[in-house]
Amino acid sequence: MTDEDRKAIIEIVAAAEQRNKAAMAASEGRIVQSVAAAVQAEIKASEARTNARIEETETKLLTEFHRWASPNEALGHTAPPSAR
Repeated sequence: MTDEDRKAIIEIVAAAEQRNKAAMAASEGRIVQSVAAAVQAEIKASEARTNARIEETETKLLTEFHRWASPNEALGHTAPPSAR
């Protein structure tokens, strides 16, 4: 094997390594984008679940408040002014 053959082989291997690095970088970029999209989707779903739970809790609190307040209002409307 001559020095020219060795240099040619080294150049071929170097070029292949460069193509491999470029392909790996592109692949990593697609993987990162895919993971980012999945994380964003999960965050949105989590936010939706949290908002639903907050709304449910607010509704329960408001309902309980009205249950608590309604007997007091009823007593206030039925009692004579001197009893209030």
